[in-house]
Amino acid sequence: GHKIRERLELTDQRVFGFIGTFSTWHGVELLTRAILEFYDRADADPNVHFLLIGDGPLRNECQEIIRQSKYGDKVTFTGRVAQHQAPYYLAACDVFLSSHIPNPDGSDFFGSPTKTFEYMAMGKPIIASKLGQMEFLLEHKRTAWLVEPGNRQDLLLAIQTLLTDRALREKLGKNA
Repeated sequence: GHKIRERLELTDQRVFGFIGTFSTWHGVELLTRAILEFYDRADADPNVHFLLIGDGPLRNECQEIIRQSKYGDKVTFTGRVAQHQAPYYLAACDVFLSSHIPNPDGSDFFGSPTKTFEYMAMGKPIIASKLGQMEFLLEHKRTAWLVEPGNRQDLLLAIQTLLTDRALREKLGKNA
């Protein structure tokens, strides 16, 4: 991930990363709003950067929300990356995000947890929604920090907690 961090000028940043399809079920709108709220806090760490990897129907909307804010330089949208390049982008991240939300129609959430396995294989901490398969694959405070699906404040607490607790970050990454 060093070359990616250098190219994106993130060498001295704590990088929170998401990879996937920018669609409703991945909670990218929630994540985008949480990012803005994170930086609006008086105690926001200026050395935090969000790396959002992927493409999909909501990417332009999320990008526009960030572009219209004063935090455009704190978030990088890569767009689609080649599959063989994805591990390098993941390696550039310090903490992974998986902020899935419940299905709007109330039906049971089901998603292939490929992203979760990729995150786990990297040996870095994960913030994930306690939803569907993630709830069964990951254990709160043991292999990941699980948040209530759709709860922006819970997501913000998780980001802040993992930002400031190095021992917990290391423990979660190792255990995953």
